[in-house]
Amino acid sequence: MKLLFKPIPLLLFSLSIWVSSVFLSLIRQDPNQGIIVRNYGIWGDWSAHLAFTEAFRERGLSWVMENSPLFQDAPFRYPFFSHAVTALISGILGLETISGMILTSTILLLVLPFLLFRFFRSLAISSMASLYSTLGFLFMGGFQIFDKALDPSKALTSQFDHGSIVTQLLIYEFFPQRAFLFGICIFLWAIVQLRGSGNWKKALLPMTLLGLLPLVHLHSFFALPFFLLPFLLYPSKTSGLFSNRTSVLRLGIVIAGIGGLCILFLFREKNPNSLSWNLFLPGWAQNSTTGQTAAIGMNPLWFWIYNTGFFLPFALAGIWLHRREPTLCSISISGWSLFLFSLMICVQPYFYDNLKLFTYAFLFLAPCFALSLEWLQKKSGKFGIFLVLILLSIQCSSALLDLRSFQQGIEHATWFGRSEIRLAEEFKKIRRSPDDRVLINPIHNHPIPCLAGNPVVMGYPGWLWSWGIQYGELEKKVASVLLGGADSIQNLSALSPRYIVVNSNEKFQNQPVAISFLDSHTKKILEVDSWQVYQVEPPAR
Repeated sequence: MKLLFKPIPLLLFSLSIWVSSVFLSLIRQDPNQGIIVRNYGIWGDWSAHLAFTEAFRERGLSWVMENSPLFQDAPFRYPFFSHAVTALISGILGLETISGMILTSTILLLVLPFLLFRFFRSLAISSMASLYSTLGFLFMGGFQIFDKALDPSKALTSQFDHGSIVTQLLIYEFFPQRAFLFGICIFLWAIVQLRGSGNWKKALLPMTLLGLLPLVHLHSFFALPFFLLPFLLYPSKTSGLFSNRTSVLRLGIVIAGIGGLCILFLFREKNPNSLSWNLFLPGWAQNSTTGQTAAIGMNPLWFWIYNTGFFLPFALAGIWLHRREPTLCSISISGWSLFLFSLMICVQPYFYDNLKLFTYAFLFLAPCFALSLEWLQKKSGKFGIFLVLILLSIQCSSALLDLRSFQQGIEHATWFGRSEIRLAEEFKKIRRSPDDRVLINPIHNHPIPCLAGNPVVMGYPGWLWSWGIQYGELEKKVASVLLGGADSIQNLSALSPRYIVVNSNEKFQNQPVAISFLDSHTKKILEVDSWQVYQVEPPAR
C-alpha cells in the first residue's frame, strides 16, 4: 500500500481509475429505454464482439470449426480469444453477456496504464520518461483543439471532413476494440516478462502467449516482428533474453512457430467468398482512393503534425539525442519501420483499420518522444518542469477534451431498446436450439445474433466486407426472401434457415419487408411488439 502513495504510482492509479470511470459512464442500462451508449465506437463496433461472445456462451466452442455466425457461406476466421474468455467469465459469475463484456474491459483498462509504464521502464528509461511515454501514448491527439473550423459538439480527434483522422486511441481503439485491448495488454505484459528474464523456463509462458496472439488480435501479432527484429541489430545490454542476437533469434523462431500454427488454424479452409482489396495504399488516409477530401488536400507533413502534435517530431529528436543507446535505437527502428509500413500497406479492406498498426508504431515511438521532453526539462533548469507540463498539456488536450466531452454525453444512442431485449429473451425460450440458423434483415445491432447468440444467414454488411467477405450473391438471395421476389421460395429452400425474424416496420434495400409472403409460406410462432418470428419447416427429404 505504501507504494500507492508515491507520486508516480499514485498518478498511475488515479489515471487508471479515471479512464475506467469514463468508460463505465459511456454505457447505461435503463429499465425503460434499454441500453444507452454515449460513444459511437462502442455501439458501432461492439455488436460484432457481442455476437461472437453470445455465440460462445450459448453454443460452446465447437462452432469455431464451422461457418462464421454472421455469414453462412464463409469459414470463421476472426480472432476469438477475448470473446471466449468473456463468455466464460460471464457464465461463471452469472452475468449477462453485456455486463461481462463491461467487466472484462474495465479490468483491462484498470491495468493498462500500469502495463504501459512497466513496458517503458523495461526499456531502461527513467520513471519520469516512462510516465511521459504513458501519457503521450494514451492521450494521442494533435493540434485539433486550436482548429476553430471543427465542430465543438463532436469529437475533435475524429472529424474526417476536416482531416482529423488519427483519432483518440482510448475512445476509438481501446474502449470499443475489445480484441485490441486484450491483445495490447498481453503484448505489454509478455514483453516485460521476457526482457526481465534470462531463464528460458520462466520465458515459456510469455513466449507462448505472444505466439497465441493471432487468436487474440492479429494486428498485435503483426507488430511483433517489427519489435523483435531491430534487437538482432542492437541487442539490449540491460536485461534478459534480449541481451544477445542468439536469444532474440530463438525467441522469434519459437513465437513465429506457435503463431504460424494459429494462423494456419484460422485460415485452414479456403473462403469461396474472399474479397480482394488494394494492399498497397501509399499515404493511407491521404490516398485518393479513400475519398477523404480534406486529408488529401493537406500537406503530408502538416497532416501528421495536425493529427499527432509534437509527438512525431519529438520522437525523431529523441532518436538523435540517444542514438548511441542500443535499446532506444532498437525501439525507435521498430516504431519508424512500422509507421512507414503502415503508411504504405493496407492490411484490411477498410483503410481506417490501419490505425491499429499505427497504434503500435506510436507505442514504440513514445519513449523517444518522452526522452525529448526529459532533455528539454533538464536543459531548461528550474523552469524545465513547467515547460514540459505545458507541452504535455498541449499534446494531450484534444484527447482529454474528447474524453471529458463523451463522459458528459457528447453522443447519445440507444444500443438496444426494451423491445429488442424482450425479443431475444422470448426467442431463447421457444427456439429449438442455439445452433439453429436464423434469417434476418442484415441490419446493425440486430438482437438475434447479439443477444440470443444464434447464427444468422447474413449479418451486418459492415462486418463482412471489412473482414474480406464478398457478400453480394448471398445478399441477393436474402433480398429475394425478405421482399417476396420471383425466386423467393427456391431461395428460402436454398438458404435453409430454421427461423426468420423481422420487424414489420423495417425495410430492406429501401423496400418494405414482405410480411404477406412470410405469413403464407412460414409459421408465425412469436410476436413481440412489432417483431415477428417465423418458423420454417425443413424441406421434405
